[in-house]
Amino acid sequence: MSFVEACCNTPPVTAKYVKAGEIRTIDGTDVYFAGPGSSKLGLIFCYDIFGFHPNAFQFADILGNAGFRVAIPDFLKGKPVTTAELGNRELIAEFAAKRAPWSFNKATYEMAHSALLSEGAEKIGAVGLCWGAKLAISALAEDLAVAAILIHPSMLTADDFSEAAGPVLLIETRDEKDLSEEFALVKARYSLSVRDRYDDMHHGFTGARGDYSKKEQADRANQAIKATITFFAGVAN
Repeated sequence: MSFVEACCNTPPVTAKYVKAGEIRTIDGTDVYFAGPGSSKLGLIFCYDIFGFHPNAFQFADILGNAGFRVAIPDFLKGKPVTTAELGNRELIAEFAAKRAPWSFNKATYEMAHSALLSEGAEKIGAVGLCWGAKLAISALAEDLAVAAILIHPSMLTADDFSEAAGPVLLIETRDEKDLSEEFALVKARYSLSVRDRYDDMHHGFTGARGDYSKKEQADRANQAIKATITFFAGVAN
């Protein structure tokens, strides 16, 4: 289990997107909410190592416009990995060991899960980018999600797929290892699972490393977001 190499060395883009949702503080943790509060379908968005980035808000807002209630809890508590820390293997290793594990982030996820339930959500899925994919599939294994969307993931193992308790949408890029064998472990049990590979895209293209001033990246990010919408709507309805 390890980070994708590009995850440790590639800086985020500068984005000027103005978020449409709101940030509320729950139990001392900031949570970004997007989409209709009356929705019966909720999504918990597990961001990449750069935390509350404009691209994360934009992704959530698009999901919200599709009718889902979306929550992005600030797992990193206002202390994301900085550009200066990229390439520092000791710091990244420390992040992976101490800040990234599900055991460290489960309570924050559960807080967001409870918030969505309290608003009336009846089915909740998890979206994870990069290391956030580890959180999403871990939530799925513990019945804290009905489905997981894993986009340019890091840190996943075969056990994650064999222990998943629901269908998975997996989107890989050229920078990630081929996870077809691992994916087969969940596909055999949950036929609605879907796998796609964007070999023309880089790790992080839907997250903080996506440069949406470039048409090809924006188009592919929109494609991945539409796939997320279609998949979760199909699973949850």
